[in-house]
Amino acid sequence: MDSETVWTVLRALGEARRLPLDDPDRRWIAHAALALVRDGQQRHKQDRDHVAKEADAAVLAATAMGSPDRVIDVPISERPVGEPAGELRRARRCYVCKEHFTRVGSLYHLLCPLCAASTPRAVRPVPTCRGGGRWSPGGGRR
Repeated sequence: MDSETVWTVLRALGEARRLPLDDPDRRWIAHAALALVRDGQQRHKQDRDHVAKEADAAVLAATAMGSPDRVIDVPISERPVGEPAGELRRARRCYVCKEHFTRVGSLYHLLCPLCAASTPRAVRPVPTCRGGGRWSPGGGRR
């Protein structure tokens, strides 16, 4: 849209302000102006939410369990216990206690710092003896 068109619209809005409040043309113009403002607000909110989601995804990917490169059942190399992965822009609920949290630890991306601290650091430190029998990953009996 060029500047001449913008000035034409602004002049028309100035004339519309002088119309009586109950004039049908004024109502149509007010409705169109409100739709333009709401559209701008929605786009601004979508842009802001998109930036926040990208930032949160980067923080979650920095954790050992939330990394997209993580291979299941491979030992996890973790950072020192005191080092957090980062701060979320939007609070999340803890998987265990359901409290909101924004600080994410270096290992568990779904747990608040208190629940992550109380969870054992090693998921499976030593291979478990199966007793020589058959083992079903589904939890079936021998």
